[in-house]
Amino acid sequence: MIDQNKALMRDRLREARQHIPPKERAAATREVCQHGKALVCERIKAQDQIQDQAVVSGFWPIRDEIDIRPLLIQLNKVDLNCALPVVVGKQQPLAFRQWQLGEALKENERGLHQPSEDAPIVSPQILIVPLLACDRDGYRLGWGAGYYDRTLEQLRASSKVVAIGVGFELQHVDKVPRDRHDQRLDFMVTEKGVVEYRE
Repeated sequence: MIDQNKALMRDRLREARQHIPPKERAAATREVCQHGKALVCERIKAQDQIQDQAVVSGFWPIRDEIDIRPLLIQLNKVDLNCALPVVVGKQQPLAFRQWQLGEALKENERGLHQPSEDAPIVSPQILIVPLLACDRDGYRLGWGAGYYDRTLEQLRASSKVVAIGVGFELQHVDKVPRDRHDQRLDFMVTEKGVVEYRE
C-alpha cells in the first residue's frame, strides 16, 4: 500500500512540476540557487570545515528536475570542492567523484551525467539532493530506487553529513508515504527560502 501511495504521489508531483511555466521556473531556480549557496556556506562554517577542504555533492538534472548547475558553478568559484554522484550498482549506495567546472561528464545508461572514472572518489560533508516531494518532517520522495536513502544511511553511520533537498515550493507537501528505511533530510530549499528539520 505504501508503494502504491508513493507511485501515485510521484505521478502527481511529476505532472505538477512539468507544468511550471518557463519564466516562473527560471525565476524560482535562481532563488533556489541563491538560497542554496548561502545555506551551504553557512553549514560549512557551522561544521568548522575549512572551505577549500570541504566537499559538497550536487547533481546534474535529469528530466524536469530543478537545474542546480548555476549553484554548482557558484560553489566551484568560491573554492569549494564539488562532487557528483555515481551509480555503482543496483541496490548499492552511491559513490561520489570530484567534479570541477569545465570537466567533461559521461552519460550512463540511466541518463545520469557522471564524472569520468579518472576523477577521484571523495566523501562529501554536504549533499544537495534531488527529489519529487519533501514533507513537513523532512522525508523525501525520490524516483523509487532508494539510492539516496542507502547512501545517507551509510554516510551517517560513520560521519556527520548534512542532506539538503532542493526543489520548487509545490514539491513541499504536508506528508509523504514513508518506509522505515527512508532517510530524513536536514534542510529543504525552495524559491521561498530554507526550512530546517529538527528532531
